[in-house]
Amino acid sequence: MKNLKRMVLTLLMAFAIILPSIVFAETKEVKTQDELAEVFKNGGEAKLTENLTLTGDINVNDGKTVILDLNDHNILTQNNRIKVNKGYLTITGKGTINGTMNLAAPVVIYGSEDENDTNWSSLTVDENVTLEGDYGTYISWDAFGVTVNLKGTFKSVSEVPQPAFTISGNNKGIKNCPVINIYNTAKFISKDYGLYAAGYAVWNIEGATIEGVKGGFGIKAGKIIIKDAKINVTGEKVKGTYNGDGINATGAAIAIESNNGYAGNIELTIDGGEYHSAYGNLIFNSSLADGRS
Repeated sequence: MKNLKRMVLTLLMAFAIILPSIVFAETKEVKTQDELAEVFKNGGEAKLTENLTLTGDINVNDGKTVILDLNDHNILTQNNRIKVNKGYLTITGKGTINGTMNLAAPVVIYGSEDENDTNWSSLTVDENVTLEGDYGTYISWDAFGVTVNLKGTFKSVSEVPQPAFTISGNNKGIKNCPVINIYNTAKFISKDYGLYAAGYAVWNIEGATIEGVKGGFGIKAGKIIIKDAKINVTGEKVKGTYNGDGINATGAAIAIESNNGYAGNIELTIDGGEYHSAYGNLIFNSSLADGRS
């Protein structure tokens, strides 16, 4: 068993939080999918008055700003998704959005395919909101100009565990790459990794709780700044093996691996926090064949 109450590992000293502009509009109470879709289409604020089960995707695009207040209600997306692509969505209030689509999430954010685009899409998930599915949420490929602000709870509840939050490994561009801001109220829970940095992004993590069975935070690419986080891994230690198409969990609190199939350029800062692995390493680097960190 390995524990660490405080660790400072500095490869990069920087901390930048980019927040999207949110324009508040008149609140519309909604109780049907059609009413919700209308707000998403035109922009504005929607306040749920009933639980909803989606029978189709709902999209935020065309530069619209949408605020969704769950208002103590839940949304079951089934085999559908809430998609943010060239738009700005804030999910607030209290409630759960649950999805059952295979290898997907109930809420997905997309970016631009043009590296010169900025402020393309943003997603903010407030602290009393829970997103759960195969993934809680994720950033799709070619996601230039994306910002996510994660304050809620994110769970992988699939039969085949996936990370609670991830970014597609197809994101390899550094200019105008996604910015991921994770706050101290955020929780990531999975039988796999809690977090998985597959594609390139800037991660600003402060005070979050990350709970994994196979691993805590898997890193293949990006600039990651972790401050005062809590990572707890409960699974068995597994001998690390190199993986060119994903990352093999080892039971480590933090696992670092990069190869030519990913953007790499890993820069990591850890300042404070609590890091615990019941049976594995605190930090594991797959390039060390004997498993030492």
